[in-house]
Amino acid sequence: IDILEIRINSSGGFVHYGMGLVNVMEDNFFERTITVIDHIAASMAAFIFLKGYNRLVYPSSNLMFHSTSMGVFGKISEIRDRVEHEKLWNNTFLHSILKGYFTKKEIETIIEGKDVWLDCVEMCKRGIATDVVLPNKEIISAKEYLEEHCGIKEKKPKRKTRKKKSKKKEESDDNS
Repeated sequence: IDILEIRINSSGGFVHYGMGLVNVMEDNFFERTITVIDHIAASMAAFIFLKGYNRLVYPSSNLMFHSTSMGVFGKISEIRDRVEHEKLWNNTFLHSILKGYFTKKEIETIIEGKDVWLDCVEMCKRGIATDVVLPNKEIISAKEYLEEHCGIKEKKPKRKTRKKKSKKKEESDDNS
């Protein structure tokens, strides 16, 4: 079985061209794509990185997300229609691809125009990076990297405990 490895060191590119590569990844290499950030994956390159089944980063890797940037020319009505179409597409696209890694509020700030930069540690914390390539070429999981190299332990979810009834409450329930 073939595996596709995409090494990324890019400040981005045209979304519509990048979507062609994303489609190839999903259609021909579903769950068999490894994406690697050599140093930077920004803009469309960041979205391509996210589409990897295994997503590897180096300790010096950087990732940047932002809203679609575009230029349009033509008649005023054509420009208005294109901008409205792209705005709707952009919002749907960003919510669908970022929802597992960012809060709705964070996604909205990206849609409104904020650039969001993440380093290796933040990518590991958010589950964006699945593994980290160490300087000795050893590959360890993001969780191991956080624990062993950053001293960050995964927080265990708090268990909900049932409150015990007070004796008076129990007695009144028994007398009913």
